[in-house]
Amino acid sequence: MGLKLQNQKNYQEALNNYGMAIEISPMFHDALFSRACLYSGELPLEQRDYAKAVADYTRILEFRPNDYSSRFNRAMAYDSLRQPDKSIADYSLIIENPNIDFTKMVGGEDQKHTYVATAHHYRGRIYHWNFKDYTHAIADYTEALRLDPQNGNMLNYRRGQCYFGLNDFDKAEADFEMSLRRDPSWAASKVTEEILKLASTYAANKQIHRSIEILERSLSALDSEHTKEKQLLESSLKLYTQ
Repeated sequence: MGLKLQNQKNYQEALNNYGMAIEISPMFHDALFSRACLYSGELPLEQRDYAKAVADYTRILEFRPNDYSSRFNRAMAYDSLRQPDKSIADYSLIIENPNIDFTKMVGGEDQKHTYVATAHHYRGRIYHWNFKDYTHAIADYTEALRLDPQNGNMLNYRRGQCYFGLNDFDKAEADFEMSLRRDPSWAASKVTEEILKLASTYAANKQIHRSIEILERSLSALDSEHTKEKQLLESSLKLYTQ
């Protein structure tokens, strides 16, 4: 009944229904998980309650400690609560614990590598964004790319940002260009901004030829539909070729 109400977007009634089910059976996994998912994601943003979601996921993990979905979702909820250390701990457990249960996920154990890759990606993102720990972030992004290279577009982009933060411009350039080649439609606006920063950095280091080279290669990777990005790159290129 609760799931039907949830699918109808009758969220308050769904929460009431799940609450009654949990009162009757405190370890009712499906009700706890569905309620937690409502609190942490499906409710309108202003109505979400990540602390309550964490409480429900935690209760599930007390009797199903190896449940992947509850562990992963709790990690994301901790991140939303700005508790990055706890989020990292949950992602680390997914990565390091050989007993994590993936059987209820799409593809099951055969797709375990993709789920572990996602845990590396999200843990790396916390190191990257919250702690500016670019070295650990790069290690996680790199492992995620190894495990699931098909989903590397965003990983190349974010790893490139970390290399840039460490002043390793050659590797940053390689990652940004790889992201752009993988999917120009997704990467155009994001990577263009990074390419412009790299070109400026090269120029400041008296390497104008490298500024010109990266701008020309990036222009060649963009389709005609990316008018705004091409204009930005062309304007920058003119500054270095005049």
